[in-house]
Amino acid sequence: MIPALNETSRGFPFPLLPRVARLKDGLDHALDHLQRVVARANEIDLNTGVYAYLRIGQIYDLTHRRQQALEAYKKAIAYAPEADAAQEARKYLDAPYRRS
Repeated sequence: MIPALNETSRGFPFPLLPRVARLKDGLDHALDHLQRVVARANEIDLNTGVYAYLRIGQIYDLTHRRQQALEAYKKAIAYAPEADAAQEARKYLDAPYRRS
């Protein structure tokens, strides 16, 4: 199992992102986990991979790193073009992600 996914069998930290973001270093911590996930993208399922890239993009947008966000969204789209997360990533190519 990939160390970044120990908290649940799939999807960490996707459901936790809003809660993690409230912590002082939460976004950096989540970003670290997500980067470890995508570094081993050939070992994970498509859904986990595409959501990891999407969440990386969202974290970059929240931390005002737009160029890196765009790169992550493009990777999400390329990774699994038909996935729901890829469809969501397409929205953020035109306008940055903002928490509601």
